Amino acid sequence: MHYEAPMGLIPRFFILICLIVACFGSFKNQTLGRIISLVGTVGAISFYLYWWFSSYQAFKIYSGYRMDFLNSPEFSQVAYLNNGNWLDVFLIIALFTVFILQIEKLITTE
Repeated sequence: MHYEAPMGLIPRFFILICLIVACFGSFKNQTLGRIISLVGTVGAISFYLYWWFSSYQAFKIYSGYRMDFLNSPEFSQVAYLNNGNWLDVFLIIALFTVFILQIEKLITTE
C-alpha cells in the first residue's frame, strides 16, 4: 500500500506554518520582527496562491469531461475549496487579517 498526502494538504500546512511565523514576528517591535512577520505573510500568500492555481488547473483539466457543473465560472473559481473544512475558512480569514495588519504596520511608523 502506498500512502500519500492529499494534494491540498501540503499547501495548507505551509500556509499555517507561515502564519505562525508571521504571528511570532509581529510580537517583536524591532526591525527584525517586522522582517520575520513580512516574510511569513509573503510566504503564506505565496503558498495560498500556489494552492489556488494548482487546484484551478486540476479542475480545468477535468472540465473537458462533459460535466456541466465544472464548466461554470462560479464553480471553477472556488473549486479549491471542494472537500474543504473549517480549517480552510480559518486560513483565509487569518491570511486576510495578517495581511491587513502588515499593511497597517508598514504605513504607521513610530
